[in-house]
Amino acid sequence: MKPIHLTLPENAACLGWRDLPGHHGIQISRWPLVEKGNHRRIARLTYDGAQEAARLLGGRVIDRSRLVTLRQISRVLHPVILPDPKLMVIPPRDEGETNDHYQARIRVDMASLEWSEIHDSEVFRLLGEWDQNEWISNIGKHWIDGAPKGRAYLMGWWNHDLGKFIQGGAPPGTQGPHESTHHDYATTTLLERDAPPDGGGGWFDGVKEALGDLFNLPRIMFTPQSMGERAVEWSLRQIGTEEIPGPKHNPLIVAWGSACRRGGQYLGRLRGWIGRPFPISSATDEEAWCAKFASAAMLAVLREGEIPPHSPRVSVAELIQDARTLGTWRDAASGYIPKVGDLECYARKGQDPRTGGSGHVARVERVEPRRTVGGNESPGPGAVYLTDRPGPSQAVGWIVYP
Repeated sequence: MKPIHLTLPENAACLGWRDLPGHHGIQISRWPLVEKGNHRRIARLTYDGAQEAARLLGGRVIDRSRLVTLRQISRVLHPVILPDPKLMVIPPRDEGETNDHYQARIRVDMASLEWSEIHDSEVFRLLGEWDQNEWISNIGKHWIDGAPKGRAYLMGWWNHDLGKFIQGGAPPGTQGPHESTHHDYATTTLLERDAPPDGGGGWFDGVKEALGDLFNLPRIMFTPQSMGERAVEWSLRQIGTEEIPGPKHNPLIVAWGSACRRGGQYLGRLRGWIGRPFPISSATDEEAWCAKFASAAMLAVLREGEIPPHSPRVSVAELIQDARTLGTWRDAASGYIPKVGDLECYARKGQDPRTGGSGHVARVERVEPRRTVGGNESPGPGAVYLTDRPGPSQAVGWIVYP
């Protein structure tokens, strides 16, 4: 037997939410649940596990009517059904072996990690370039809500030629063909939830209306990655952007600061602010802008429903303050090992941003040997720059990105 692929509920992650057209007040997950730490691996949960993951993520397993709507409004990928001789080696049928025995033998690895990886690789190949504004469906067959205790309902694999789902979901109230502990390479999980009062867009009070030019900048919308990975990708695309010496100012750097705030205390998307944060006069590239650049990267890649690890800030000290409040700060003394996408914070001019002093921030682009991408760096005029940081870390701490 090959290694089994089974995701624990606490290891499942949601890559954001979208309002579902035709279902007022209902949002569904933008993509099937994935595994924490590897967002290109789709989670394989049992039906019981999917229900628990939904609870932990603030949603519920998708209803069959929502799944029907998703199919109607989306680009429907060709179903990836294994075993497929184009994707894998299938053992030959033994002489005298019955078809039932042969089918059972070649499907013994249906729940294996190998089959899951073959499935997911083909899904991404079929997906191609995806700008995240396009609805996508048919990524496996999905658990649907409503099965009796101990049983499971599956629905999916839309067949274009037949004009129906290959697995249409057991009729409500019936036992269905699967137990609630079943899982295999194609059992994927979509969630739904009631839309939060603020629309659940992942923005925060007092900021969206001030985005200005930033909101119109190119936004990175790739195949699923973590927020931190997307922020690195966006940041790398800005390398070479630099200050303009003299009275003129780089309009891109100015735009990055347009959504940033000083003052107040940010308590999270749902709780909002204590005190009144205020915009800055950002029509300049002459002041320190490393925190603005880090904030712009976060805003540029933030998806609907995602919880930001900090608010858009002007200073490193206030980034750290936000992160402490939100539980995303990891002090250097904690022993935390940063991952790609985290913000790495440093002391500056003999001051410590953890106590309100001056600081610098850059994003971890490579963990070992350490390399960061940050704004207001480089040997010449302040620029977006890729910096090697060999030797022991000089960071005072990190802001953890999901």
